[in-house]
Amino acid sequence: MTAPSLHTGRFGPNFPGKRCGAKTRAGGKCLKPASLGTPRCLTHGARGGAPRGEAHGMYKTGEHTIEAVAERRLKADAGRRSMKRVKLATRMCSLMGLFTVGADEEALTAKNWGKLIELRQQLEALDDPVSADPV
Repeated sequence: MTAPSLHTGRFGPNFPGKRCGAKTRAGGKCLKPASLGTPRCLTHGARGGAPRGEAHGMYKTGEHTIEAVAERRLKADAGRRSMKRVKLATRMCSLMGLFTVGADEEALTAKNWGKLIELRQQLEALDDPVSADPV
C-alpha cells in the first residue's frame, strides 16, 4: 500500500478537467475546477452576479426608490430652510423691539441696525433658490 499524499483527492494534479486559472494572492493559479460553461470556479466569479430589475432579491419599490429618496431630501431641505426663516424673522422682530425672546431684552439701537440688515440679507438669500446652499 502507498503512503497517502496531499494530492490524492478528487481534483489533484492528475485531474483531467479544466481548471479555474484565476490568479491567487500568492501569484499562482487557482487549482479548483472551472464551473460548467465558464472559465472560473464558483469562488472566482462563475455565478455571474445578480439579475437586474424585479428578479433581484433586493429590488427597491415604493418609498425606497431613488426618486422617492430624492423627493424626501428636497422636502426636508425645504423644511430646514423654512425653520431658518422663522428663526431669522424672530431674531429680527426681537431686534426691532416688537417682542422679547427669553430674558434678553434688546432695544432698536444704532448698534442693532447692522445686525438687522445682516439678518435681512440672510433672509433674502434663503428666499432666492439660486443662492440657497444645500444642507
